[in-house]
Amino acid sequence: MPQACNAGGIINAIAALLADIKTYLTNGTGNPTPANTSLYDALTWKMQDPLHGSRVNPVQNTYYTILVTTANVRIDGLMITVETTGEDLQILLTIDGQTITKTLACVAGTRYLVVLTANQEIYYRLPASSLNEDSKSWEGRSQQIQIRKTTANGIGTITWDLIYQTR
Repeated sequence: MPQACNAGGIINAIAALLADIKTYLTNGTGNPTPANTSLYDALTWKMQDPLHGSRVNPVQNTYYTILVTTANVRIDGLMITVETTGEDLQILLTIDGQTITKTLACVAGTRYLVVLTANQEIYYRLPASSLNEDSKSWEGRSQQIQIRKTTANGIGTITWDLIYQTR
């Protein structure tokens, strides 16, 4: 004897599956992806305008934000320079709630490329005239980048260039 179809159970299962899909298709802020956004657009990296910034007369041991906390970010390049006076600079990366720091004694006027390794260690590469094949990008659902000088040798203006993408 054939079994009866449990239509109510199937409908409930489909409804639960659709709810799971809706939950899955949210952006990094927890808000639903807009109805006019295709899944392709939601998953594709989009280049942002480079961030060029500087801090004149930075105060020792005060962090300055290069990138405010941003959702779904891929960092393609971060270059830093301390002008006029050599200073020790410290980069503080906060990626998905994990903090990573590295300090470097910088030579005045020298451009450094900040690189994050697969082991989540920061190193600086010289010279950082441009991005090249050994530049590494890093991604995170939430990222913030800050910098500070840990010495007070002089004026030591800090400049930076950040190249990044978002989803």
